[in-house]
Parts: sequence; C-alpha cells; structure tokens
Amino acid sequence: MENEKWKRYDLNGLPESMLAQLRKKPRVNDRDSKILSLVAEQFNGAASIDEIWVALYRETGKEVKRNVIGAAMRRLVEHGKLKNVQKGCYALPNWVDPQQ
Repeated sequence: MENEKWKRYDLNGLPESMLAQLRKKPRVNDRDSKILSLVAEQFNGAASIDEIWVALYRETGKEVKRNVIGAAMRRLVEHGKLKNVQKGCYALPNWVDPQQ
C-alpha cells in the first residue's frame, strides 16, 4: 500500500470497513488550493517555487515565509497534486513539457 510503509502496523488483510476508518484522506488547505489554482491559471501548469511565492503574495497580500511555501509544495507532491519537474520547479500531474 502506497505511503504506508512508515506505519508501525501492518494493514494487509484488514477488512475494508476497518481500512476505511483508518485512512485519512489528505486535506488540501486554503493555501494549498490557492497554490494549485495559481499554477494552473497563471503559469499554465508549471512554475518555480519563487514564481508561486511571489504570485501568492500578489494574490492574497499576505507575506508567507518561503520555507512554508516549500513545505506546501512538498506536501502537494506527496499527495499527488503536483509533480516535481526539477529542483524548485513544480507542475500539475498532467502537465507536459512543451520543450520536449
């Protein structure tokens, strides 16, 4: 089972009714959804962390530390909402590099 290797108990063989109660769906908070919409709408599906950081400030007027944005990006990658294209650059999962 993906992303469950870190758990200290084995989920194999449990009834589906128990699994449904154990699993928590990844929550996307307001900042995460704003990041996803910025990447999709302003940057055509792919952007660097700096582009997202500046755009988020311009959109919300709220100053956020860069490391908080980096943590959000890593979380979105972990949950499959974004993919890491190269160091510091992220894209929507269905994004295709136009230069290829």
